[in-house]
Amino acid sequence: VKDWGPNQEYPPDIVVVGLQEMVDLNAMNVTVETKSQQRSQFWVDRIRATLNSPRYTRNDAARGYTFLTQRYLVGLLICVFVRNPHKPRVKYVHSDTVGVGVMGMMGNKGG
Repeated sequence: VKDWGPNQEYPPDIVVVGLQEMVDLNAMNVTVETKSQQRSQFWVDRIRATLNSPRYTRNDAARGYTFLTQRYLVGLLICVFVRNPHKPRVKYVHSDTVGVGVMGMMGNKGG
């Protein structure tokens, strides 16, 4: 966020954050979805709170961000935010996941 200028005067219109290793990649987590959803929501909430904190928005809603979508696979997460003034122009948001791990089905790899 500090790369947005000394006074955050150059915030990006779209912010995409990708995380990996959100959960331990053990056999249980790879075969049975146990923790990724909870961890994903935790991180989306933290990122949203950071992007919309008064420190960066200066209490101006036009400088804030709206959450668009997220996708996760076991330990991977990608989430997308757009600046509030641009949200009305964003339409037809689509996303998908493809598990390409063990036997082409498991979610230990993503695409």
